[in-house]
Amino acid sequence: MPELQMLRSGTEDEIAIQKAREENIKLLVLRSHQLCLRAEEECLSECILISHN
Repeated sequence: MPELQMLRSGTEDEIAIQKAREENIKLLVLRSHQLCLRAEEECLSECILISHN
């Protein structure tokens, strides 16, 4: 049943993509938090912008 295999593979790909996105968001939040702790006078939006680049 190649159709079932393709469906399963597509679902696994979607799950992997979602997990990668979640990990990227977690890393971005962590880096932003670390930057804000080091530079208290900077606002959160500046920290996010810096860590995203």
